[in-house]
Amino acid sequence: MFGVENTSTYTQLFSAPTGFKLARAIGLTYSLDLETLFASLMGMAQVEHADEEDGPAVASSLLPVILDLAGRVTVICQRGKMRRGRGGTHQLHKILDQIVLEATPPRDGSFHPKVWLLKFEGQDSSDRFFRLIVSSRNLAASQSFFESAVSLEGKWSGKVRGKNSDLVRFLESATKGVPDGAKLLKELGGVEFAPVKNGASMKFFYQMGNKHSLARHLKAHEVENVVVVSPFLSAGFLKKFLDHEVQLTVVSTFNALEMLPPDVSAACKCFAIVDRHRDGEENSGPRAEGLHAKIIVAERKGKTEVWLGSANATHRGWEGVNVEAMVVLGLPGYSLRQFKSELIFENPKKQKTHPWIYKVNPTMFTAKRRGELQLESKISFEMGSLVSWIAAGTWNVDLEGKDAVIRYQPPKDQARPVLSTVTLESVGVGLLNHEAYSEFKASIDHGGEVRVVGSDIGSFTQLLSIRIRFVAREGTKGREVVFLIKATTSFTDWQRRDQVLLKSLLGDSDGFRRCLRFLVDYYMPEL
Repeated sequence: MFGVENTSTYTQLFSAPTGFKLARAIGLTYSLDLETLFASLMGMAQVEHADEEDGPAVASSLLPVILDLAGRVTVICQRGKMRRGRGGTHQLHKILDQIVLEATPPRDGSFHPKVWLLKFEGQDSSDRFFRLIVSSRNLAASQSFFESAVSLEGKWSGKVRGKNSDLVRFLESATKGVPDGAKLLKELGGVEFAPVKNGASMKFFYQMGNKHSLARHLKAHEVENVVVVSPFLSAGFLKKFLDHEVQLTVVSTFNALEMLPPDVSAACKCFAIVDRHRDGEENSGPRAEGLHAKIIVAERKGKTEVWLGSANATHRGWEGVNVEAMVVLGLPGYSLRQFKSELIFENPKKQKTHPWIYKVNPTMFTAKRRGELQLESKISFEMGSLVSWIAAGTWNVDLEGKDAVIRYQPPKDQARPVLSTVTLESVGVGLLNHEAYSEFKASIDHGGEVRVVGSDIGSFTQLLSIRIRFVAREGTKGREVVFLIKATTSFTDWQRRDQVLLKSLLGDSDGFRRCLRFLVDYYMPEL
């Protein structure tokens, strides 16, 4: 597991092995921010990330890398779950619209996997190396102490042998329409992934937002002892174990534990990851929400298995509602006791916990606080439902002279969500990097268009920035949600757009020299 203090650990997972270069990469994520995507691309190219304050001279040297990777990297995220990122948006980020695709979530569910498949090639193109990453981490800035991931590596055998069939079927379904996707997945059938340790086994399970659920593979009735680690919980999922008198330990956030029904929390051993804000610890860094890892460690028939991946311990995560991906590891010699000592107990005999975790007693919970949390959850749900409804509409953007014209039509097959705890105040839209938002006002229910004046070809992008403002009831303050949408367009002159962008970045002779130096070092390192 890794956390907010070591973000570079995540981007290092994308680095090529010695003697290899990235040939193709496909990533699946629920949410995405452009800063983290940019950092990940730098990890793939094995160059340092340029911050916005580094100026156009350094940014210009990175442009060839982004252009080069744009044809080899595809990232798919849930529509409406793309953000600018914490560090603002650099001019260079406009070009990322060629890398990102959006997935329409299943009805009443989410497109929630966090999976990467990377292919690397040596000097001989027949020398192919593959890496599979299955994690809890979205391609977005993580503010959690704990994330979880497994990285598996293997070489292509030279023949298509029908290996990794469940993984191939999942990626075929999740990546429809991705350029060269079928070719990459065909090769995946001939890859033998090395075990994470000698004698270890690996199985890949998934659900696609239909009747086929992950829960059928879990077989809770066979489990004797289990630790569930998840930031989100539902009583129905935990009862799968409690109904069979399984010894159940739950590690989550205090808020998630407090929202459980009293009879469920009383039947479990509950532990909460320390939240720097809620538990009164001083924090000068980014807000740490404690936990985002999704892990189940189960003992059955004398063996221990570890589930890692994207599924929270909820009904939606395990009963077929969401699109999810999980890896199950069989680890010889590894025990539930060992996992507890690593995550929970500093001294198992004395039941002394590690500094980052504490035991939660149901007497800590109050009915008043539970009611407040339930109301906040309902507010978040209604806001999320309306954002998803707006994101599901048809968005188009085209360049007309020096103006960008943005047109919107609401979804035809979905009724607008009913709001009882929040009121929609306004919806604004603008191009990525455009500071001003043009208001849609009441036309969000009927469709319409707005014109962004002064958008020349160098600032044109398919990425639209949407700002939705709400007024929440019960005396709470106004809320604001800002996200990016990839619009369709009839604009096709992307090469000219990129040239204009490059010219604007090469605004001085020093930047030009840096760009040439980078091109020589990156593409001809032997010189």
